Amino acid sequence: MIRKRLIVRGNIQGVGYRALVKQAARSLGIKGLVRNLDDGSVKIFCEGAEGQLKQFERSIDVKGRTGLFSINVEKIESYAEGSKNYINAPAEFRVFEIDYDMEAASPFEKANLERLEIGILVMSEFKDETRQSFDKMDKKYDKMSNKLSETKDVLSDNLSDVSDRLSDKISDVSGNISKGFGSTQNAFKTEFSKFGKSNEMLAKSLIKAFKR
Repeated sequence: MIRKRLIVRGNIQGVGYRALVKQAARSLGIKGLVRNLDDGSVKIFCEGAEGQLKQFERSIDVKGRTGLFSINVEKIESYAEGSKNYINAPAEFRVFEIDYDMEAASPFEKANLERLEIGILVMSEFKDETRQSFDKMDKKYDKMSNKLSETKDVLSDNLSDVSDRLSDKISDVSGNISKGFGSTQNAFKTEFSKFGKSNEMLAKSLIKAFKR
């Protein structure tokens, strides 16, 4: 078995990080403890097989949003047993626990603090999931809005094209009607002219007849 001392830095206190570390360790069968330090960092002692410890470090290296109530690990310093920075380690580990130190004196207080941290962690995850859902909805709305805008532009172009075609057709029909009226008018003028000439000839014939 390998033992390590980890110092985790980032936004990790007051956001349920210790509860997350405990759950990750116990799920991997790792023994040890996790403790808050006065400088805002978190100290972890862990014991397990090499592969287990590597997986454990990956699982607690949580990258979240930049915010006061979001877990965001910036750095994990790892010191193996036997190195100069592997200090103040407990003699043995039976299970993995949260060391509340002076935060809780009785088992009842410790249990309440742990429930509180788990509640904070669950609420944080729920908030992130809700935000992701809203982000997805916003993206879908943006896509729909873009599609509607594109459809509107296409319809506008088509209507404009139809309007232009109708205008051309109406202009052609109007021109043809005008030409038709012009031809009819000329024909009537020609017929009336012929009729006038016939009347004139008839009048001349009648005058000649009366003279006889």
